[in-house]
Amino acid sequence: MFVGIAIALASAVAHAGWNTLAGKLAGSGVPALWIINVAALVPLAPVIAVVFAPTVAGDGAGRPGTAPLGTTVLLAAVSTAFHTGYAVLLDRAYRSAHVSAVYPASRGLATIVVTVAGAVLLGQAISGIAIAGVAVMVVAIVLLLEPATRTRNDGADSSPSSRTRHGTAMWGVAIAVTTAAYTTFDGWAVASAGVDPPLYYGVAACTQCVLLSAVAGPSGMVRGLELLRRTPGPIVCLAMLIPLSTLLGLYATLHAPLGVVSAVRSSSLIWTALAAAVVLHEPLGRRRILATGVATIAIAVIAFGTPV
Repeated sequence: MFVGIAIALASAVAHAGWNTLAGKLAGSGVPALWIINVAALVPLAPVIAVVFAPTVAGDGAGRPGTAPLGTTVLLAAVSTAFHTGYAVLLDRAYRSAHVSAVYPASRGLATIVVTVAGAVLLGQAISGIAIAGVAVMVVAIVLLLEPATRTRNDGADSSPSSRTRHGTAMWGVAIAVTTAAYTTFDGWAVASAGVDPPLYYGVAACTQCVLLSAVAGPSGMVRGLELLRRTPGPIVCLAMLIPLSTLLGLYATLHAPLGVVSAVRSSSLIWTALAAAVVLHEPLGRRRILATGVATIAIAVIAFGTPV
């Protein structure tokens, strides 16, 4: 299980990195999602080709021990819906609230949902210790749900009155549900349905590209290319970190229970809170520091309390 935890931890760091960068592009909408997805396909293309070619040559039977191509495509389409919904919600949430408030709350809630879903839907055992960890995570989330607003460059508050604790909570819940959905589904697809992780993610990425192209339309694509011209650094980094985080998360589920993987990946809330303060210059008050510390304890309790 140590290998699974190590891979999940690496995924968490990559996930924190791309969420922090996403905060810099908040509000760019579908054009940004489109150009990031297209850019991500560039390094992914050789990997997809290497994995896809033998599958096609084998009449879609897949590599030994993996699901057939038809099954992989079908499951990848469902995964695409979850991941696209997550990306859209994330972009909208970061327009109205701080990354250091929305992200930890959503990841903490997602850990709770995934732990329960793994026990109920996938039959993975959950111990009393893990349940205690869930309770501690609830405390951390309550602490995190403080008012979070953005400030314009001129120092004025640009956030309407609805962007308060209630708004942050709603974004946290919505993002947590989509996070839990794709985490549980992807974990099941890899660990139980036997899909090949690179092929599964590659098909999902190509499907998402087609979907976002249709939604963005020609004008959205032009805006996306303009965004790439103006901010190439963040977009290229996002195009590398998003696939890396997802693929590492998929491979982690092959070596550790889903509850453990989800808990360890949720350690990204620690790195995101710190990165948001350093990179995005968001306030990191005592309450958020305390909440992040409590969440860290909860993650450790859930991880070590989940039976192997």
